[in-house]
Amino acid sequence: MIFSHVLYQLSYLGAVSSGRGLIAKIAASVQPRGAPDAAPAALAKRFADFGNDTIGRVDAKTGQATFYQTPTKMSRPRRGHMDAQDRFWFAEFFANGVGMLDPKSGWIKEWQVPTPWTARYDAIVDKNGEVWTGGMTTDRVVRINADTGRAVEYPLPDNTNIRRVFVDDRTNPVTFWTGSNHGAAIVKD
Repeated sequence: MIFSHVLYQLSYLGAVSSGRGLIAKIAASVQPRGAPDAAPAALAKRFADFGNDTIGRVDAKTGQATFYQTPTKMSRPRRGHMDAQDRFWFAEFFANGVGMLDPKSGWIKEWQVPTPWTARYDAIVDKNGEVWTGGMTTDRVVRINADTGRAVEYPLPDNTNIRRVFVDDRTNPVTFWTGSNHGAAIVKD
């Protein structure tokens, strides 16, 4: 087994609405990598509003929902991961990029990927501050330097249709892992 800790734990929170309709009935509680109490992320539920351009945060103690609009309209944010600083890194399916929500400031930053129409599905940041993502349509893994915005694409040899992405920070350099949705395989870079 690659990861020695739980990455996701689902909790029923009831219906959550942004005022534009129902967003979620179940929100993911994303544990930060490292110790379970390494960041306040363990106390909040995060979710991406795939039907729109909103990231939601629900306080686990009060049930109070806060919504953050992505800078790109109809970006259709998708899955993501928390980092140790309580930031939520997520894919932007229609905006052809990835985003990062800093809930302390309410600020969302976005990065674009080089190849258009990649249908980004998930994003994660590694121990070096680089963002990794993959998409459904182009069979390319992308690594983005979050400081400079420079992106490097790694074409995969087969039709993959990437849905989830993970990095193993215990290796040097980090190891990227994903599943091949079309090939019934695990891909390691």
